[in-house]
Amino acid sequence: MATPNITLIADVDVLRDDLTLKVCVINLWKHMSFNNKDDIWSIELILLDEQGTKIQATVWKKFLYRFKNIFKDGSAFYITSPSFASQKPDSFKITPQDQKLTFVQQIVVKECAEFSGSIFGFSFVDYQTVLSLQHPEDLSVDVIGLVVAITEMMKDNPDRSRHRLTIHIQDESGLQVHVNLWGDYAYKMQDYIDNNPPNQRVVVIIQFAKITVWRDRPSVNTYFTSSKLFINSGIDDINLFKKSLDGDDHPDSFSNTISVIESKQLSELDDFIVKTKLKTIAEIFEPLSKTHFVIVGSIKGILQNEKWCYPACTNCSYRAFLDNGADDDRTDSLDVCSGEFESQDNRHLKDAISGTDDNITPSTVDKNSVTSPMNFLNTTPVLKRNLEEVFDLDINENLSSSKTPKVSLDGPRKKLLEIKLEKSG
Repeated sequence: MATPNITLIADVDVLRDDLTLKVCVINLWKHMSFNNKDDIWSIELILLDEQGTKIQATVWKKFLYRFKNIFKDGSAFYITSPSFASQKPDSFKITPQDQKLTFVQQIVVKECAEFSGSIFGFSFVDYQTVLSLQHPEDLSVDVIGLVVAITEMMKDNPDRSRHRLTIHIQDESGLQVHVNLWGDYAYKMQDYIDNNPPNQRVVVIIQFAKITVWRDRPSVNTYFTSSKLFINSGIDDINLFKKSLDGDDHPDSFSNTISVIESKQLSELDDFIVKTKLKTIAEIFEPLSKTHFVIVGSIKGILQNEKWCYPACTNCSYRAFLDNGADDDRTDSLDVCSGEFESQDNRHLKDAISGTDDNITPSTVDKNSVTSPMNFLNTTPVLKRNLEEVFDLDINENLSSSKTPKVSLDGPRKKLLEIKLEKSG
């Protein structure tokens, strides 16, 4: 069979549908349905060409019957007539492209017997790039290092996927980076430490990880199920790194013994509540220096004319986006979207806020019954305590017996109140 005309990933024109790619699958994971953890929603892949360029690909549920049993980690394929789709803006990206390859009905996939490129596709970054925050936080990172310290497993959450093991890894020059291993990655590391000699030199590779910054301190984190963890694997990259550690010209800090950091480290809850100073609102005005503190209070009102939303929830993995195309100016429209690896389902939430003068209280009410501030200003007031005989409503309509008059800035000025005097007894 004649070899097809191959297009490299770097040269892909997403508007063309007559291309043929020659790629190797270097990572594969599944997204399960949000409502049914046993139901596959999609299959995600990282594809690598012979030049070393990577691209993410997706097989949606409707096409699983065609491709589910074809792709395997490490296998190579010719992909003809590929289709591409834009990635979500501002989302975390495993590969640097703004598009993802999507497997649809017209795509033709044939197995490739010969692939001359790398089968791992590592793109290691210098530790200083991580520590100086030069690497983009929205793009994945690969790191390799010698494990020099390990903490106890943090299990303060009943969800196993949120159990955390922190390790300190070191490069050839002695720089160290903190790595947080989550869920199965944490238990894989813990099992290796428990079942191997304590004085063994342990080198790890964390691929497709995410950089996070907490209190100006960067760390490398495994990212849901898309990361890969290699522990003392017999691959060339780890063997070459071990050789780079040998010799008398390296710092004495390179040791075969891994330090175990005891439970002095607090959970995130304790770190937030116990170690952080509690302040009142009156104490936070005009701070003299940058500091961290906690304020405990009740929400008494929400400014309706100001944009407000919490961008993400750490418990349910949903994110909220303001819908600028809302057709009703009486409500704030929010699109609530699931996290990248929980579900592809989108949900929409209409949140209405009712205002009552200087006290504005959020409430989830029927959209058609909510009162907007402008409608409230234009509503004829009802005076309290039967004061119709004392106040002349014809003089000023925007009037209340107990609150400041509401006068439109755009309308004509109203006359002062005329008070009807009555003779007593």
